[in-house]
Amino acid sequence: MSRRVTIAFLLAGGAVVLALGGTEWFTAVAPTPTGAAAVALTGATAAPAVTAAGLVLLAAGLTLTIAGVAVGRIAAIAAAATSAGALAQVLGVTLDPTAQLEQAAAAATGVPELQGIADVLLPAWLTVAALGAMVVVSVVAVPALRAWPRGRSRFERDGAAVEEDARARAMDDWDALGRGEDPTDGTGTLDPRRNT
Repeated sequence: MSRRVTIAFLLAGGAVVLALGGTEWFTAVAPTPTGAAAVALTGATAAPAVTAAGLVLLAAGLTLTIAGVAVGRIAAIAAAATSAGALAQVLGVTLDPTAQLEQAAAAATGVPELQGIADVLLPAWLTVAALGAMVVVSVVAVPALRAWPRGRSRFERDGAAVEEDARARAMDDWDALGRGEDPTDGTGTLDPRRNT
């Protein structure tokens, strides 16, 4: 997988995970003294690790745009570990959201009970899928980093550019001699400042 594709996946995955974490994942009905009340939980409330995973994925994607192999590996490993931890938390809550909803019911009605079965909404399962995909992308990126082409820093110059600069300085020295100027440092050698 190329650098560009990996970065795109991580950035998109982080944004999707954060967005899904802000939506409702679970709903239920809780009894009240006067009847019943609806109770709902968002992903970020039910599984706080989702927010952390989304931020780490975004940070890893941005880091890979400028990092070398060593730092890139650290970023990819962090993304994989955080995504895996969040995935475990999300799966646990999604498979059994009753305890979380009972706490929400207690906060809303004072009674930690539910009527009937809790509903697990689609965003919860989409988050499971997104986090699973991010674990795979991050793990694959770790060995792939070495094969990615390294971009040259804007402060680096290739050999051709350096050779061209040396040729230009030599021509400047000849031009100076042609004008009757001394291109040396006064000791008979070329001024080192002209060749650096």
